[in-house]
Order: sequence, then C-alpha cells, then structure tokens
Amino acid sequence: MSLQTAAASTSSAADTTNLFLLPPHVQQRLEADGPLPVLPWLAVRAVKISEDPDCSINEFVALIGRDVSLLSGILSFANSVFYSGGKPISNVRQAVIRLGMRTCRNLILTSCISSLMGRMSMKQEWIRESLARHGYVTAAVCHALNQRLLLGYDGEEFTAGLVHDIGRTLLASCFSDEFQEFDGLTFEESSAIVDHEFSIIGTSHTEAGACFAAKSGLPPVLIEVIRHHHNPDHATGDRRLVALVAAADDIANHLQRFDTPENYDTSTNKGLILLERLGVTNAVTLISADATEILKDADAVAGNMAKL
Repeated sequence: MSLQTAAASTSSAADTTNLFLLPPHVQQRLEADGPLPVLPWLAVRAVKISEDPDCSINEFVALIGRDVSLLSGILSFANSVFYSGGKPISNVRQAVIRLGMRTCRNLILTSCISSLMGRMSMKQEWIRESLARHGYVTAAVCHALNQRLLLGYDGEEFTAGLVHDIGRTLLASCFSDEFQEFDGLTFEESSAIVDHEFSIIGTSHTEAGACFAAKSGLPPVLIEVIRHHHNPDHATGDRRLVALVAAADDIANHLQRFDTPENYDTSTNKGLILLERLGVTNAVTLISADATEILKDADAVAGNMAKL
C-alpha cells in the first residue's frame, strides 16, 4: 500500500482540503512574521516522487543534492549502525539504494520539520526537543505495529507518524507565551486535549496542523491522520492508518511520560481497539507481548534521527 493507494479511499477527506478555516485571531498570530509557513518545496516534492512508480533513483538523488546539509544527513543515516552493517559508503546514490526512497523521503520530511521548529526561540528548546522526539518515536512505533500486525503499509505509516503532531510544532512556534497554558507537554493525552485547546485559543493543534498540511500540498490521507489521530473514529478515509497512528501515539506517550519502555498497558489503547473493530485480529494482545521491545527499538531510532 502507498500514500497514493490510501488517498484513493479518502475522497471525502480530499474534498475538504480547501475548507480549513482558522479563526481570524489565530490566522493573524500564525502570520505575524509573514504568510503561514508551509513545508518547503523539497519535502512536498520528495513525497510525490517517492510515490511515483515511474520515478528513477537519479531523480531522487538530484533532489537530495539540492541541499548540502540534507545530503550530509542522509549519508550519515545510511552509515549508522542501524543501516550500515559495518560497510561504510560515501556516495548519495548508494545511500538512497541502501535506505530506499521512502526512508529518504521520511528523512527529508524530518529535516524540513526541524527547520520549521527553528522558528521557536532558544527558551523553547526543551519544547522543540520534546516534540521532535515524540514525532520520531511515534513514527518508529507505527513502523513496528505495521510489521507485527501485517497491515501492509510500505513506509507511509512512518511518514504519518512523523507528521501527525505537526500542528503542535506550529502552535508552539507562534504562541510561545501561551503554549504551556493549553499544552503542558505532559503527554497525558486524550480527545479532551483538543477541547481544551479550543477553550484557550479557539482552535486545536489538529485543526492548525491539518490547515498547514493542506496548504503544503500533502496527500489527503496525511491530512486526515493529522486531523483525527485523537479521534480516529471520526476518520472517513483510510481509517486503519488513522487508527494505527492513534495507537502508536498512545504508546509513544508512555515512553515520554514515564521515561521507560516498561509496563505499557495496551488494554486502553483506543487505536488498537479500533484496529480490532476494523478486522485486525488480536491487535491488543499481540502488541501487549511486544510493547517493551517496540519502545526500546523506537527510542533507538529516534536517537539516530535526532542527529540529522
């Protein structure tokens, strides 16, 4: 399954991508330093190229070559213990072959999201680090759940986990003084967090993130993940992908809340419960047995991605 395949089942989500309206005072704050930021062309192009069955590696290598720091980061990741197998390489083409275009796409998105986080002040550095780590861990958990539950995704689950909370990054960068009033970064999350954000600033990180993603030209399936990961029952397109991200989000929250991969309880994970309702047999039980290992591996992946 690809983002294009998943998007084919999200026509209702696609129909609403131009209908995201943020309250005027929120729009004004987001655009205080210029127009509402969007993901750089490089990131959006990477998503599109990686989903094109006729795309050549040469085209992807040329894209990476436009940004020296990105090229360096991808080479570094390809030479990490996680991927290298002790065989160093120095050629970006070899790096793309070793990692795969979809992994490179996710690394490009990671780099571009990090650039967006650069809008935060130095006093918000801990916020930036917490949100970045959460995105990386959630993405890695999504990948692990996809493999263990045989869901059939091929990299798009990692992308979805990576961008699911991009609205929090956006709000943290634009509402620096008020951010901790509506998001204390306790990672004790539920659907109530969305209502709390609305009560403080008149919008939520899910709506702001969906607006950002739509303006950036991301696929509708990713917009739906961003908008509904706290309420996966509300999804109307690829509900399994939204449920998968919701499940991974909850698992990742445990790691940041308690700073340990141990003792995670899957019985209340509404994403896993929804996956079972959608036909994934024994999702709760299967992940319960592997939760500690999943979180340990995800934390290691997050550490590697933080070096990009």
